[in-house]
Amino acid sequence: MDLKALNQLAGAALQSGDLARAEAAIGQLEAARPGHPQVLYLRGVLRIQQGRSAEAIALLEAALRIGPDNVSVLLHLGNALQALGRFEEAVARYDAALKRKPDSADALNNRGNALIALKQQDAALASFMQR
Repeated sequence: MDLKALNQLAGAALQSGDLARAEAAIGQLEAARPGHPQVLYLRGVLRIQQGRSAEAIALLEAALRIGPDNVSVLLHLGNALQALGRFEEAVARYDAALKRKPDSADALNNRGNALIALKQQDAALASFMQR
């Protein structure tokens, strides 16, 4: 299977929740392209879905160092931070994603959720209303 097909397989497996299939596809991608930002991103998303957010943060931060403008990486990094209760840091990552893609419904929604956790209801409502 070529790398593009493996990438698509990994993404589809992650979306469907088939974590074993995702792990296998990501492993094959990693063998072919160790340290590639897309592989780091996919493994980070997998770790979030496995409930291993601390590991996800390290992977996503590594992907971000290589490609600092990747909205998907910023969004998932915010999600991992939020899962660990690090809400202020999560908001900062969602804000960075929104600077690059102001109409990102996921970033606006997740930002709102983090702001609610920080007891900033007015700011959360404003974030939700931008969707």
